[in-house]
Amino acid sequence: MAFPGDAGIAISNATIPPGSTCVYFISVTGVAPGTSELHTGPIVTANSDFGSDVSATLTVSGDSLLSAPTVLETITPASIVVGGTAQISITLTNNDPTHEVTGIHLTDVYSPGLENAPSALVDNTCGGVLILHPHDPGLYADDFHLYNGTIPAGGTCRIVLNVVGQIGGGITPTSFLTNDTNANAEAGGYTTASIAVVDGSLLDKAIASKQFAPPSVAVGETSEMTIELTNTNQFLPINGAQFTDNYPPGIANVPSGTVLEGSTNSSVRE
Repeated sequence: MAFPGDAGIAISNATIPPGSTCVYFISVTGVAPGTSELHTGPIVTANSDFGSDVSATLTVSGDSLLSAPTVLETITPASIVVGGTAQISITLTNNDPTHEVTGIHLTDVYSPGLENAPSALVDNTCGGVLILHPHDPGLYADDFHLYNGTIPAGGTCRIVLNVVGQIGGGITPTSFLTNDTNANAEAGGYTTASIAVVDGSLLDKAIASKQFAPPSVAVGETSEMTIELTNTNQFLPINGAQFTDNYPPGIANVPSGTVLEGSTNSSVRE
């Protein structure tokens, strides 16, 4: 139990899965400057030894809160068949030019027609800890939490996740995103994004290839990277194709001129 305005929480009758972990997220507010050490007390269970008390320290400063960050969520493509994959993209913008927003805690809740893909995480530039939850069939579930993220001063950070369509028949699953709390900024509001999941059969997968020409360059020299996507299905197009290529240190897009050429019916983040 955790009631708004109370100075404490109580958990009872919880189950910890074998070889696994259960996680609780509790939003607390600093009401007076100072440092507080919070203790769980012993962990009492029905069928195991007592667990040790653990503690953590929270410091509340007298500084004023920054304005709430802006949160934007999108899902692409707009429609997928059952078993098809879409990407959820969440962009957080810090409008303060001099101070970073810290301690970001986000929760994204999917409707029953969506669940996390087997390799769900594509990109996370917000840092912190990202926890992906399995979906509970037929129920709304917390499908991911971001804990203790950071948005740079005057900048943005981004989370990109792959989700899979599970239920067709014309329903329109929705992802509800809430910016719960920030350590040094006002809490943000809710935002949503929707996608249509329809009945249909999956086509054979696209085949990707990549190469550099030339394959070796000196610092400051340019190589052309070619990425090809091939559709082996003879009669139907593959729609909504997307990928994210994050370069390792030592490689960057050319600083000026044309970065991308040859894309067909696509939108590209450079």
